[in-house]
Amino acid sequence: MKLNLFLDIETLDTAPTTIITEIGAVAFQIAPDGNILIAETLHINVSIAHQLAMGRTFSADTIHHRIRNGTLSDTKLLGSTPHLAADHLNSFIDQNDATASLYIWGKDFDRPAMEDFYRSLGRTALIPYWATHCARDAFYYAFGKTRKPRPKTHQALEDCEIALHDLADAIQALPLCKLLHA
Repeated sequence: MKLNLFLDIETLDTAPTTIITEIGAVAFQIAPDGNILIAETLHINVSIAHQLAMGRTFSADTIHHRIRNGTLSDTKLLGSTPHLAADHLNSFIDQNDATASLYIWGKDFDRPAMEDFYRSLGRTALIPYWATHCARDAFYYAFGKTRKPRPKTHQALEDCEIALHDLADAIQALPLCKLLHA
């Protein structure tokens, strides 16, 4: 059975060419009752030094924000090479047959950054853009401004899991979503 993929990244810039410090991924299913069933998770720290050598970008404001919030520690400086990180993510997607849909929290940042990251490695994205869904949009369609989403930690895998709870709440609140994901 095909699974969905929830993806979150942490970065050092707001441009699509950003250095990606972490990739979090969750392979999951949406049950008919709207609950989320997690199959497997993946967390990858990506080498900052390798990405600097590739010409990927950073901004002082983003680095300052990450340090101030305690989400950029010394351990984030080390990690998998970008090619190895992409290999791990590709393998995770293949192992879980996670090709049904890609979910992200905000369609305007993570997907373009990941596409640019893959492009800089001479690769193409594994999940087509038209299979991408925005969990944040679903949440705001369901609740408008009457409810705030759970706060994110700016740790990639934790943020995937937090966002999945908000997505489940939205699916359970929206009858149309239940029909689409049953």
